[in-house]
Amino acid sequence: MELITIVRRLWLRRTLVAVGLVLSMLVGIAMAFRVTAGFPPTFESRQYQVGIASAGMLVDSTNSQ
Repeated sequence: MELITIVRRLWLRRTLVAVGLVLSMLVGIAMAFRVTAGFPPTFESRQYQVGIASAGMLVDSTNSQ
């Protein structure tokens, strides 16, 4: 029954939920893309350079064949 009351409260405030959804989508787009204002606005993907390195070592004893 608690789920039903939550859904009813959200339905009564559906305009606030819609505004929050639109605002969160705009923030997500601004974080994922570099947006340039203009008409139409341009979206440039943010690119990051990532490097990965690894090292290995082989130890051999003096008595091995």
